[in-house]
Amino acid sequence: MQAEMFCSLTRPPLGVMIVGIWIELGVFLLVFVFAAWQFHDLRREKAKRLAREAQARVAEPAPGGSPPAQSKPHPPEKSS
Repeated sequence: MQAEMFCSLTRPPLGVMIVGIWIELGVFLLVFVFAAWQFHDLRREKAKRLAREAQARVAEPAPGGSPPAQSKPHPPEKSS
């Protein structure tokens, strides 16, 4: 008899347990939505960074420094 009384004193009513489950589910869903939003932002920023790096790669000069100098045509040889 005392064991049954002890359990009934420590266990919350069923209505409180159900509300607690809904609160936990709501918190889990909020965390899940926040994580999905962060991954979306991460992908968007990665795309921006890759586009910026590609644009910088096109705009920068050749790795050797200056572009190769063009050679002047040789003057025609004079025949005697």
